[in-house]
Amino acid sequence: MATQIKLSRRKFLTILSGMVGALYVSKRGETSPQIGLASPYEKGLWLAGDHHVQTHFSVNGQLPFGDIIEQAQKFGLQWCVMTDHGGITHQKFVTSAAYTELQEARRRFPKLTLLQGLTWNMPSGEHATVIMPPVPDEAARVAEFETLFDGIVREVQQKENTDAVAFEALQYLQQMTPKPLVFLNQPSRRGLNSPRKLRQMYKVAPDVLRGMEGSPGHQAAPLNGHERCGYNAGFRAGSYEKYETMKEVFRTAGGYDWMTAKVGGVWDTLLAQGVPAYITANSNFHRHWEDKTKLETADFGMKGVVTPTNTKLDKSDNEDFFPCEYSKTYLFATANEPNAIMDALRKGNMFTVSGGLIEGLEMFAVSGGKIVPMGGTIELNKRTDEVTIVIRIRLPKKPKKSDIKIPILHHIDLIMGNVEPRVFERNVDLMEVPSTGVVGTYLVAEEAVKGKTPTDDPLQGRRRGNIVDFAFSFKDFERSQYLRLRGTNRADMYKPLKNSSDIAATAENQLNDNLQRTPPIDTPALSPWNDLWFYSNPIWIKVPPKTVDK
Repeated sequence: MATQIKLSRRKFLTILSGMVGALYVSKRGETSPQIGLASPYEKGLWLAGDHHVQTHFSVNGQLPFGDIIEQAQKFGLQWCVMTDHGGITHQKFVTSAAYTELQEARRRFPKLTLLQGLTWNMPSGEHATVIMPPVPDEAARVAEFETLFDGIVREVQQKENTDAVAFEALQYLQQMTPKPLVFLNQPSRRGLNSPRKLRQMYKVAPDVLRGMEGSPGHQAAPLNGHERCGYNAGFRAGSYEKYETMKEVFRTAGGYDWMTAKVGGVWDTLLAQGVPAYITANSNFHRHWEDKTKLETADFGMKGVVTPTNTKLDKSDNEDFFPCEYSKTYLFATANEPNAIMDALRKGNMFTVSGGLIEGLEMFAVSGGKIVPMGGTIELNKRTDEVTIVIRIRLPKKPKKSDIKIPILHHIDLIMGNVEPRVFERNVDLMEVPSTGVVGTYLVAEEAVKGKTPTDDPLQGRRRGNIVDFAFSFKDFERSQYLRLRGTNRADMYKPLKNSSDIAATAENQLNDNLQRTPPIDTPALSPWNDLWFYSNPIWIKVPPKTVDK
């Protein structure tokens, strides 16, 4: 219920010392003292990748792994995880033919990092990506885990598939050395991941479960008349009971899962609890949306692979872009090698983007001598300490050919909320958090700010070529906070922030405002290329107990 967290935006803005009016914002043409601060992104590199890719070793796949990588590298792919669907057939071939193919792809593309993984059929749950650490027996570890805990394998073995088994599986991974990673795929597609279940999963595997697909695959589905991301299942047996009357859960919004897209929604409740829940964006590649090849699957159980035929169908029903063709997860790593990729995914220093809306995002917090990037927590010595948030966005460069259309980032939204773990410990079923909201909306597109003066709209950032910088400073915290960033090309989603005095001090009004700032539900009529977004991962600001202050 909205009244369970009695904190509205009016109070929230007061906590941030009147954030919209009092914080420092760099104006167009003005040199910001904050921009020159040392960056945590100076030593390392940004790498684009995908952790949800199926090959011909999945019954609904088509291509060998190497052929997928060959196409994907044209779109900037630098790391990838081979994650075929778990099942009896895959279990038989994962340590032999499938692993041989992965090794061949590694030799073929030595500059890319290719990891061993699995699309896990979670017992009594949705799919999830399991990423194995780079060890000599990586494929054997996948096979053993699959044998014990894959839902389809267990169904054939006539073993129970319950939430308790899923938790046991996560504990199994948590005890592994070195530890693998798990990201939940299509988290609210069928309503099988309730808030209570999510919190329990993070509790039993805190070092393994690191997040979920904020932007699921199958983004090309509308191009063939299907529901975006394949979110069309609707309520079914096993769905969380509260989802039955919430049809929007089974649709995406702006190409992002409802848990992520809804401002103040399920993802925000996890961040407000202090859970390191990070989001990714993937292709969920099976077959390219333009491919019309007819496949032969009758002998899949014996051969372990799907066989393409020479027959072409009249129409393609496929729903996928190649990895990195549309969706990208950019992570910041010390090097493009397996352990560094795993470490970056575990720390959450990454952002997601669709359709090439932006080509770079650096966001970090500075206080005194402390500097913390996305995914991290900056700890203050005193509640009165000043914190500066620095944001640098790299926009796509104009193409040399005038007939090529590049996406235009229209505006960004800064979203912040209180960190209140005890609230969620008391009610593990909470799906909304009224203390979270959009606290700043800033124009980026040149045509959107053209003719405006800083007095008209001072929140426009500082532009230098294709780089746009923002810097915010605030202090005097009553409690710990978290913040995250998103942006879009959609001018219709631009809603300037109202003055805090115009907003009634009720949690219900905050939730209503959040709903208005949540992207509309996707329909097959809207091309994915016209609905582009990027989302950052969070930064937490931790304040000391009040007794520490003097």
